[in-house]
Amino acid sequence: LTLRERLDLDSTEGTDHIAEHVPERRRFSVQRTMAMGRHTKITGGGRVFSFSALVVVGDARGTAGFGYGKALLAPQAVQKATRDAEKFMFSVPMTADRRILNGFKVKQGGVIVSLRPLAPGAGVRASPMLTNLCEAFGITDVSVKTHGRRNLKNIVRAFFQGLHDYPRSQRQLAEGLGRKWFDPRRDYRYRPHQPSSTASNAWAPAQTRDAPYN
Repeated sequence: LTLRERLDLDSTEGTDHIAEHVPERRRFSVQRTMAMGRHTKITGGGRVFSFSALVVVGDARGTAGFGYGKALLAPQAVQKATRDAEKFMFSVPMTADRRILNGFKVKQGGVIVSLRPLAPGAGVRASPMLTNLCEAFGITDVSVKTHGRRNLKNIVRAFFQGLHDYPRSQRQLAEGLGRKWFDPRRDYRYRPHQPSSTASNAWAPAQTRDAPYN
């Protein structure tokens, strides 16, 4: 073997197993670059330019996330923002026709974002930017509005915070899915066998002023 063939053999020897352990990056059906920024820093040696990116990724099936990245080049900033979005993804329970159960109203900085569910078949009634956020989760039949300032980063934060923190009880989830909600506390089979020490008339309706006294 020549020297070049020996070097090629040594460089590839024992590397067949690496591809099996390297995890594949998740591929999302929705990936939107919401905003790109160019920044300038003045130093003693001159001006240093950098780029920032705000990216939203999702699978259009109830899971999405957003991230922010900054780098010297624009593609690297988008790549950092995408990795940041993949770290902080969460899921939202939806019905079979991709509708959410209830709305919310969240304030982030000077921005107020309100979301209201609509009747089936109404579609998404929002601006193009908010429509991209709904497409990342796959939500439909909603009306999204913003009030106050137009800071894009705060709008995205308020939208995701509202979907992450909005109340979703077991009863609401069952009613949204069209199923019957079972409460074991109201079933006789789960009642305690020992008699209660509370008086029988403790929960009776209070008498009004017009009602005659006994």
